[in-house]
Amino acid sequence: MRQLNLNCIKNVFNLQEFEKDDDSNFHIDFITATANLRARNYRINEVDRLKVKLTAGKIIPAIATTTAMVCGVTTLEMIKYI
Repeated sequence: MRQLNLNCIKNVFNLQEFEKDDDSNFHIDFITATANLRARNYRINEVDRLKVKLTAGKIIPAIATTTAMVCGVTTLEMIKYI
């Protein structure tokens, strides 16, 4: 089997940090365009750029809250087991 050359992959891809408040990186514009294309495909209402920006700002807190809830339930189940 051939080994994967990771140096080749590092040269092709550039990692980007998601920053919704920086308009020079066009992250929100890309998300808006793809979301509206998908909405057209499924014949649902399209959204404007501001709605996408507000929704993107709520994703990280939602992930943190969900992770905390899952950890709490897992701890309770572990206590029940012990």
